[in-house]
Amino acid sequence: MKLGAIYSKEKTTFTLFSPVADSVFVIFYDKGNDSTETGRLEMMRGEGELRSIFSATAEGNLDGVYYTYEVHTSDGTFSSHDPYARACGVNGHRSMVIDLSKTDPDGFADEDRPKLADPMSMVITEVSVADVSAGASAHSGYPGKFKAFTEDKTLSYFKDMGVTHLQLMPSYDFASIDESDSLKEQYNWGYDPLQYGCPEGSYASDPNDPRCRVRELKQLIATLHARGLRVNLDVVFNHHYDIQFSAFGQCVPYYYFRTTPSGFLSNGSFCGNDTDSIKRMMRKYIVDIVCRWIEVYDVDGFRFDLMGIHDVDTMNAFSAPGRQLKPELMVYGEGWDLPTALNDDLKACQRNNAKMPQVEHFHDYFRVQRTYHVQSSGRQEKGFWSG
Repeated sequence: MKLGAIYSKEKTTFTLFSPVADSVFVIFYDKGNDSTETGRLEMMRGEGELRSIFSATAEGNLDGVYYTYEVHTSDGTFSSHDPYARACGVNGHRSMVIDLSKTDPDGFADEDRPKLADPMSMVITEVSVADVSAGASAHSGYPGKFKAFTEDKTLSYFKDMGVTHLQLMPSYDFASIDESDSLKEQYNWGYDPLQYGCPEGSYASDPNDPRCRVRELKQLIATLHARGLRVNLDVVFNHHYDIQFSAFGQCVPYYYFRTTPSGFLSNGSFCGNDTDSIKRMMRKYIVDIVCRWIEVYDVDGFRFDLMGIHDVDTMNAFSAPGRQLKPELMVYGEGWDLPTALNDDLKACQRNNAKMPQVEHFHDYFRVQRTYHVQSSGRQEKGFWSG
């Protein structure tokens, strides 16, 4: 089942998972912020196995219409953006119905993917969209923006270094940057997720236009492909920026988050919460959003932040659908053994790597400044990176 706002020119169907809700409404707006509602539509509860699903269909062409969900529960009424949103207004507080076909840059459908290098000759370079072009020495016409990656100077820099894959640090919509204030000095790497399925507005030339951020990220990827570079995204599904005001927390309080046997939030991410990939709908969410990034944006691979928070079955779950969309899909991450409330045998960490044959791992001991026991010599040695 597809969740979120499923658009066509004739109608848009809204579908939300919320087993705790007594009733749910779609609230419509004409702007991404600072406007009152222009209408509402009650969502109907499903029957039988679909009783936790609410849905409603609005007739007509809703392309460009903003919306939120109003969720009524026994604990009160909550307003939320759509966790499955494909586009959002400034700062991500409202979602937008979008005709994605209108966001394709010229030649997007015709671009040829670069041939995948032999694994031993891959050079994967991590870059921040904000950093790579923000300095004066970059001489960019679009400092700190997606469009900087379409400039010859930026592209030549990576090609001259022999890079084969660019790993973009978080480029989904994150919470700590005020997108409405471009003059304010702000900075964050983006490991504070707000909307996992929408591009970050501060990287767009016009953060107030939801189509702009989608189009410009598509253009970034298409341009890199045309120059022989592949693109991997850094994804941070292991925690949410603010559980109280997240769409997860508003639509299904606590369901998406892991708790300890005592009932407290698990905090193996050291960010105040861990998402619970064991839960059926959290696993589905990760698989659905990852596949959407491939299908809509033509992404080549994913680097999972704090992958050890997730479970083995979830990391394996999107291998089949992901590789059906992209046969040479790369999946790798931080397989640290983190203190999350999950059985050790289930953690997507390095020592369980044999259970995930199509998932690669950063080598923690190889890179980190720590001592560890070398069995053959009985010595305590540092990792390679620290000497």
